[in-house]
Amino acid sequence: MSKTWRYSLSIICLCILLALLWRSPETEELINTLSYNNQTSPTEYPSSIIEGAKTVQFNTLGNIEYQLTTQKALYFEQSDLNPQAYIEYQNPELIFYGDDTNTPTIVAAETALSRDNGDTLLLENNVLLKQTLDTGEQYTLTTDALTILPNQQFARTDKPVIINAPSGKTTATGLTADFKQQRIELLSDVRGNYVQ
Repeated sequence: MSKTWRYSLSIICLCILLALLWRSPETEELINTLSYNNQTSPTEYPSSIIEGAKTVQFNTLGNIEYQLTTQKALYFEQSDLNPQAYIEYQNPELIFYGDDTNTPTIVAAETALSRDNGDTLLLENNVLLKQTLDTGEQYTLTTDALTILPNQQFARTDKPVIINAPSGKTTATGLTADFKQQRIELLSDVRGNYVQ
C-alpha cells in the first residue's frame, strides 16, 4: 500500500471516528452537564463563577452591617435574554448585625438572585431566618421566598411564614422585617399556639 493511500485512509478513519464521537451518548452527556441546569440555552451560561465567596458590607462608622457567604455565585451578564445582569447564589447565608451586634439575624436559603447591582436579593427554597437573643432563646422563621434589601436591612414576603419560638408557634401570611430594629410585622392570617 502506498503512502498516499495510507495517509488518505488515516484521514478518512479519523473523520469517521470524530463523527461517531461527536454524536455519542457520552458527548451528549458532557454537553448537558456543561449547560446550566440542563434547561437553559447556550447563551444563558454564566460569564463568571465564584466558589466559596464572602462579602462584608460596612457602614460609614466602619462597623459591619451585614455579610454574605455562598458556596457558589454565578454571574450572568446583560443580554438579549437577560435585560438586566444578575447573580445567582447557591446556598447563601446572610448575617445582619443591625444596631445590636450581639444578636445578629441570620438568613439562609437554597438559592438567591441578586438584581439592581445588589440592592435587591430574592431568596427562595427553604428560606430560614434565625436569631438567638441575649437570654439564649432562639427564634426561627421559615418561608418559601423572601425579598431582602440588604443596604436597608429590610425584608418582605407575601408567602406563608412559620415562626417557632420557645413560647410556641405562630403562622401568618406575609411579613415585613427590619433587621436594624430587630422588628418583624406579620401581615395577615396570624395564628398562634403558645406554651406556658
